[in-house]
Amino acid sequence: MAFFDQIVNQLFPQKSNKNEILLHEPIKRSKSYLDDYTMWTKSFKRFDILNAVYNSYELKKQGVIGDPDVHLLETNRSNGFAISYNERMNKEEFAFLFDWFGERTKELNYKRANSDVTVTAKNGIVETLSRYYFKPRVNFAQPKDRINQQYGNILIEHITVDDHPTYIRFIVNNYNDRQYNEADDFEKLAEFLLNK
Repeated sequence: MAFFDQIVNQLFPQKSNKNEILLHEPIKRSKSYLDDYTMWTKSFKRFDILNAVYNSYELKKQGVIGDPDVHLLETNRSNGFAISYNERMNKEEFAFLFDWFGERTKELNYKRANSDVTVTAKNGIVETLSRYYFKPRVNFAQPKDRINQQYGNILIEHITVDDHPTYIRFIVNNYNDRQYNEADDFEKLAEFLLNK
C-alpha cells in the first residue's frame, strides 16, 4: 500500500502551505529598462504619478481614500506608506516608481545595504518581492554624543502576484538606542520622495 501511495502522491501532489523559493538574486536592470526609466524620470507622466500619490497620501492622513489608494504605517518605531497598484499606471511605470524611491533615497546620504528579488510559489500563486534596503551613512570621524540616524533604516518593497503588480511599500524603522539621536521627521522624507 505504501508503494501505491507514493505513486499517487507523485501524480497528484498535495498543495503545500510552505513557500517554495524559485529564485533569489540581486536586482538587475537591462539597458533597455534603464533607458526607459531615464526617459520616464524626465517625463510629465512621472510628475503626474508622484502628484497623484502625494495627494492620496495627504488625503489618507485626513481619513479619505484617494486614487491611487495609499496606506499609512505609523507606530513608535516605524513609519511608512504603501501604494496599491491601479490602472493609472502600467506595470512598467509602477516598477519605475519603486526604482525612483530607491534613487531618491540614495540622494539623502544613505548607502544601499541590499537589493534583491525573491520569487516564491505557494498554492499555485507566484509572488515576486523586489527589495531595496538602505542604512544611513555614519561618520565615525566626527566626535558626537550620539550617532545621527537621519530617518532610520529604509526598506522599499515592490510586490507582484502572478506577474500582476499589487503594491509598493516604503518603510522606515528607527533606532531606539541611546547611541542614536532621535529620528528626523518622516513627513519631511515623504514630501521629499513624493513632491518633485
